[in-house]
Amino acid sequence: MIQKYFSFIGELLTGNLGDPLYFKTSIAGLLAKRIPLTLGLMILAAIIAFAISVPLAMLAATHENGSSDWIVRILNAAAQGMPQFWVGTMLIIYLAANAGLFPVGGYGDSLIEHLWSLILPAMTVFVFGTNTHQESSLVSYRCVG
Repeated sequence: MIQKYFSFIGELLTGNLGDPLYFKTSIAGLLAKRIPLTLGLMILAAIIAFAISVPLAMLAATHENGSSDWIVRILNAAAQGMPQFWVGTMLIIYLAANAGLFPVGGYGDSLIEHLWSLILPAMTVFVFGTNTHQESSLVSYRCVG
């Protein structure tokens, strides 16, 4: 068992991730095909997070212990308490299936469709990055202001 583990680590370090049982290509090939989409999702989530978190943090910092500060704190705590799978499911149900604002699945054919199909997943990722962005922005703004 130990020998097999070290053999696996050696193969991993040389870039040989093995071959999947289901797909007819290497795991490295599968990863290379999906990395651009994943990076796009992370970049879009970061843009959404900064666009929403920084203004909310500035609002909370300028009204320290005021009503807007407490509303931002409560929203932040509520967002952190929601499981990510549940947030994603609720966004799909309400914004995609019921309201029809976003696609329920798929990736689209054009660049605009690609970006549009990434918004709901990016919003799901954003909910869990909100706390970090808001807290760092809040501390920075309070120190400067």
